[in-house]
Amino acid sequence: GLGSFLLGLVILASELRIVARFLDWAEVKLRRPVRRAKDAWASWPRWGRILIGAGLWIGGVTLGLWVLLYGFR
Repeated sequence: GLGSFLLGLVILASELRIVARFLDWAEVKLRRPVRRAKDAWASWPRWGRILIGAGLWIGGVTLGLWVLLYGFR
């Protein structure tokens, strides 16, 4: 979903100047936090990154199945 949204913004940016300006502004604002997150992730040991990745994947699948079967009640 998020990837499709970002791709849509990129397509709109080629047509609308205001969307292009927003994407330029967002890139500048997010550059430092993304770099810090990337450096923090790289500093973790390999087993920790695998464990976190597997946990997020399992959690995402579980949440997806929960919503599919029971919805947000």
